[in-house]
Amino acid sequence: MTNHQFGGAGNDPRPDPSEHLSFVGPDLVLFDHSSVIGAVSTRTTILGDGTTLREKPRLPPRAQPVHTVRKVDIHIRRSEPDGPSVDIVFWEPRKRNAASIRVRKDNISFYTVERQGSVVFDSRTDVPVDMQQWETTRRRFEDEWIEHWHQFGDWSEADVQEFQAEREAANG
Repeated sequence: MTNHQFGGAGNDPRPDPSEHLSFVGPDLVLFDHSSVIGAVSTRTTILGDGTTLREKPRLPPRAQPVHTVRKVDIHIRRSEPDGPSVDIVFWEPRKRNAASIRVRKDNISFYTVERQGSVVFDSRTDVPVDMQQWETTRRRFEDEWIEHWHQFGDWSEADVQEFQAEREAANG
């Protein structure tokens, strides 16, 4: 029997189902750009005299650094039955095992890999995201958190107005 019958390397007539990219270096950062805002923490500090200081909660930035990574492997799968997807496998510094993320067309999140502030990979080039829908979802979650904080006294009316002015200025 030949290698072809066993699907051996080099003789397999099937095309490679994915494209592979790899980035290595100490200056890589993987960013999650998510329109859905999950848990938001508030820092509470108790001073030596028993006084409690509570920091005003803030919304997370639009691009959250997921991990500083030492290596990223990206597998772009264009011929999936449910549409294109991207598998991002990454290794954090001083960790043996890799972690992974699968990016699918959901208009909720996309990922970028940056090196020294420059984008070297953007998942939107392979898995399209409707940015208008992404922005609508993001605004809905922002509004829900702000209403919650205002209702429970974490944000004053002035804080809410300041945030809304900043958001409008950012959108031009």
